This record gives sequence, structure tokens and C-alpha cells, in this order.
Amino acid sequence: MEKISVIVATWNHAHHVRQALESVDGAIAYLKRQPEGLALDVEVIVVDDASEDGTRSILEEYARGRHFYHLLLRGRPANPACLCNLGVALAAGDLLFFLDGDDLFLENHLHECVKILRAHDHVDFVKSQVALSDPVHPDWIGRITNSLVINLCVRRSCHELVGGFPDAHLFRRVGERLEYAIDVFRMIEDVFYNKKLSAVCRGLCLAVPTVKYVRRPGNPFDRQYERFQAPAGQARNTMDPLYHMRVEVAKILIDHEIEALRKRLGGPS
Repeated sequence: MEKISVIVATWNHAHHVRQALESVDGAIAYLKRQPEGLALDVEVIVVDDASEDGTRSILEEYARGRHFYHLLLRGRPANPACLCNLGVALAAGDLLFFLDGDDLFLENHLHECVKILRAHDHVDFVKSQVALSDPVHPDWIGRITNSLVINLCVRRSCHELVGGFPDAHLFRRVGERLEYAIDVFRMIEDVFYNKKLSAVCRGLCLAVPTVKYVRRPGNPFDRQYERFQAPAGQARNTMDPLYHMRVEVAKILIDHEIEALRKRLGGPS
């Protein structure tokens, strides 16, 4: 039986994770009612990044009795890229979906993506439109849509080809020891994962929204919300210098990876 996997990454989402998981279950139920879902097996992999706010007990209670749920509760915090890569490593599905513990699937998400990929064998991934919980300037709608992975369904073969979510770190030498310095891709891993997919894999875009990106206090949508109110070229820079340095390093690393991938695949660099 063909299998799909939904990877849910959580960290201190006690107030929102139940709603997120209910949205996954709603999308599964909707898929199962469609012809495309009759011969599909679905699993949900939830990876928690050492939450300290009660998220874990909520996950354990919610997963109880749901045989298709699998929990990985980390003892030490890592980062979102690590959570997604660990989730894929545990998953058995050929089609991969991703959700953050404070966002939502709409009920049509799984069905619309599966339908497209079943109809187009040559397509490696699908991206849908995104419903936003709070309005933004029109300049940002496409940018937000392209930067997320909650609106993505990707074939496992494509995920493995690009090496998964980028997760690189910088260290400085202090005498004879290496001292940790920077998590390069933290909170920007989705942008550069999408960049790798688009560079070497074949994708299609859906015209309909199938997920909801929700602004929560302190989450990435909330932290950038002031910027999202102005035209992209006029938005006030609210990010710290270290963030911009990480973005520049990330660009160099990903461009190098993409060039190497294209050479390996026999295409132009």
C-alpha cells in the first residue's frame, strides 16, 4: 500500500499543538473520503524539540489510541531543520508533508497534493497557496508562500537528492578546542530547502490555498509582521545584523550545494 508521511515539528506549542494535530486529522479524514485516498496509508510523525511548557503531555495524550501517530520526544533542543530531518528518517512514506506545531492544514491539503502527484509522475513536489491569519501587503504574499514548507508535498526521492533541510554550524577555535558560534540556517532553513528543491527538482504550484499560516505571539510570522505591512522594497529592516550575516553565509553554502548537485546530475552549473 502506498504511504504518505506527515512530519510535525513542535517546540513549546502547548497552546496550539492540539489544534494543529486536529487539522492534520481533518485533512486525513477528508483524503480518505476521496478516491485518491482509498489505497493510501497515512502516518504522522511528531518530533518535539525538548519542550518545557507541557507540550509533551499534550502530545502523549493526543497520540494515545492513534496507531498511526509516532512521537519522538527529544531530550536536548536542536533546531527546526534537525526536527524535520529526523522526522523524515523515521518516516516510511514516499510522499512527505511538513507542519509546524502552531500552523494548520486545511482539510483539502493532503488530497490536493496527492491528486497532483499521482497524475504527474514527472513532478517531484507540489506547492499550494497559503491562507494568512493576518493581512499583509500584497508584495509579501508570494514571498511568504515560496518561503514556507507547510504548503509543500515532496517525494522522498527528491528530499534525499537535495540532502534534506540544510543544517550547518560554525565553530571558532579557542586554543586546542572548538567553541560553538553560529547555527547558520536556524529559522531560515525553509527558505533554503525550497531553493534547493526548485533548483534541481520539478515542481508544480496549486492555485488554491490548502494551509493556514498563523500569527502567534513571538513566532516567525509575528516577528516579521511589521515588515509585512509595507511594500517589500520599503519595509523597515527589523532583523539584527547577525541574521543578515547568517543569510549571506547560507546563500554561499546553498549555491555551492546546488552547483555540486547539478554537476552530479549532468546539468549546467
